[in-house]
Amino acid sequence: MKQQQNLLQRLSNVFSKDENSLLGQLFGAIGSKLDELDPAQTQLQRQFAMFTANGEALDRHGQDWGVYRRDLEADEDYRRRIQAVLPIYTNGPTVQAISDIVRNFTGAAPVILEFGPYSFTMGVTPMGDFMFNDRSPFEFEVQVQNPEGVTYKKNDLEMAVQQAKPARATVTFVHQGGI
Repeated sequence: MKQQQNLLQRLSNVFSKDENSLLGQLFGAIGSKLDELDPAQTQLQRQFAMFTANGEALDRHGQDWGVYRRDLEADEDYRRRIQAVLPIYTNGPTVQAISDIVRNFTGAAPVILEFGPYSFTMGVTPMGDFMFNDRSPFEFEVQVQNPEGVTYKKNDLEMAVQQAKPARATVTFVHQGGI
């Protein structure tokens, strides 16, 4: 009956949550079967979310975003690479997207510097700290801060940022860690 109550509680207020109602009886039949299942074998709910999925379910989430698992890649490393590309699809080429990508890899926000004689805009957000010099107005630097104990693959992070930056811009990376 535990699952019956769980199912009834998820209903909106439009429905009766009475266990003796027709819907309550239907959920009671379904819930009693769910109560019989071994909880260790019922990870279905976990597999629906990329943040909790593992194994083949995580592979399917990665495929949805065009990120494929490498040979012998651990779930947590793979999940980090999937998370890294999500800002690309949600934010477009903005400073926030690049910052989010770096934060997904390292846990810390980067310092982003813009170079050139004129300020330019990525998407709708100005790049970051502006530096006057003779460099291209479409060049910027991402200084990756790396908290102690956090490991990430520099190449994976750089590839994700390359996808998120404007096509005309070039990026230089300064890493304070990673492998």
